[in-house]
Amino acid sequence: MKKQIFLWAIALLISNGLAAQQLGQHSQYQQNPFVLNPAAAGIEPYLDITLSYRKQWTGIEGSPQTYYASANTSLTKFKKPSYKPASLRISKPNRYNRYDPKRKLRHAIGGFIASDEAGAFRQTIGNAGYAIHLPISRTFTWSVGTSVGATQILFDRSKVSPEVLEDPIYAAFQGNTNTSTVVDLNFGTWFYNNELYIGYSTAQLLQNEVTLGDAVTGNERKMHHFLTAGYKLYLTPEITFTPNFLVRYLDPLPVSFDISAKFDYRQRIWGAVSYRQNDAIVGMVGMTISDMLKFGYAYDFTTSQLQQYSSGSHEVVLGIMLNKANKITF
Repeated sequence: MKKQIFLWAIALLISNGLAAQQLGQHSQYQQNPFVLNPAAAGIEPYLDITLSYRKQWTGIEGSPQTYYASANTSLTKFKKPSYKPASLRISKPNRYNRYDPKRKLRHAIGGFIASDEAGAFRQTIGNAGYAIHLPISRTFTWSVGTSVGATQILFDRSKVSPEVLEDPIYAAFQGNTNTSTVVDLNFGTWFYNNELYIGYSTAQLLQNEVTLGDAVTGNERKMHHFLTAGYKLYLTPEITFTPNFLVRYLDPLPVSFDISAKFDYRQRIWGAVSYRQNDAIVGMVGMTISDMLKFGYAYDFTTSQLQQYSSGSHEVVLGIMLNKANKITF
């Protein structure tokens, strides 16, 4: 039954021109906003390398799984922060706004590679991006970024066993070739300071057509739109609370959203809970292991009709922070 349900879902994707979600799902997007928005490259004062693995809808054969590795960094060195009032003893420096009245424009670069598998389909993505950060006040910065990449889509015939061998849709998809490569362009903007961020990005701007085998289905890469925002509140000198949201839109699907609440203790240990509309409730925990390593885990409890077939989704994120300017201290 599980296999039949998933194959039915794959057939629905094919018959609707692959109109459903074409990019990987990420529960811990806060830990690496660059994966959604190229303008987020270089917002941290270090070379940020992130590795992630996600297994979606565990228990359903052929369910989606996503791997990615990303890196981004500012090409301009961050200056050491200035704090006010200087007469106070600063035991938690990051509790205070960092500002420099002589801040200058910064350039940043980044890139990632990803593999996204679902049933008989696998897409491999390579992407490189650039962002420019413009100081617009003593504490606020506005960044604009773009990225370009290529995606190879593979249809693995060995993972499909049609009940009707003469099925015309399957016959077309197993034609002379089972791969398709498309080029994509992405754009994003990011407005932020130490406490607030607001970002918008759009992916797959070129909307190139995807062809597999001898199929003429009119499939094209749909534009994805992402709007995200969050605000950090200091509950105590050691505990911060960050409510945030993510809104997604992909034509012809309706708008969907995530609402999250994250708590950090001493910038070392964090926990979060998130609600994804008509899909899942997500629990997340993480820890900054050292000044170089951070780790996060997310479990998605499925709330849709798939919950009777799936035991949930799992996601692991490992972050490596190199050339870090501001050390985390207790």
